[in-house]
Amino acid sequence: MSQAWNWTPDSKLCLITTGATAPFTVLIESVLSPSTIDTIQSLGFTHVLVQYGSAKDVYTSSLEGARAHLQQVEQKRPLVIDGIDFDPNSLQSQFTLVQQSKGLVISHAGMHSSCCAS
Repeated sequence: MSQAWNWTPDSKLCLITTGATAPFTVLIESVLSPSTIDTIQSLGFTHVLVQYGSAKDVYTSSLEGARAHLQQVEQKRPLVIDGIDFDPNSLQSQFTLVQQSKGLVISHAGMHSSCCAS
């Protein structure tokens, strides 16, 4: 995660998991679309983290559109959007942030998906 995250106790994370070796690219494109970004912001989310797997090119092009949209709309609070590759050892810290911030996980729901086991 980027140093520019500016994480505070009021932050709220939306984590998107899209798969590792065969990522769900439509999910990446959909979640970074203007209408979804608007909805995410309207629900009080401050941070979006996309786990893009091997689809960094799809993430990068979709991110450009999302950032262009954010520059055109009035924002009450900035929305931080970041992305990470797949690392099976790193998702636990992201799941912890989601739980602590009362956030949301949007998953590709592949056959090996699991989340937030306590």
